[in-house]
Amino acid sequence: MPVPSAATPPRLWHFRVSHFNEKVRWALDHKRWPHTRKTLIPGFHVAAARWLSGQNQLPVLRVLDIYARHRGTSSEIGADVVA
Repeated sequence: MPVPSAATPPRLWHFRVSHFNEKVRWALDHKRWPHTRKTLIPGFHVAAARWLSGQNQLPVLRVLDIYARHRGTSSEIGADVVA
């Protein structure tokens, strides 16, 4: 996966405290990917998560300008970042 440009950085939708989300934040920071973060509240996140990825889980990395898709699980996002 190519490194996204700073002009249109991906947005990470996440919970502030979660080891799954921390794994993705660490991978993005480690690879120095420019990105923005949007914190959601547990329980109230379901509508946003379904709209973004068709599932109820976070984190979701929105990378529309690169792939016109959303990455839904911490494992999928981590694999894309490392690749």
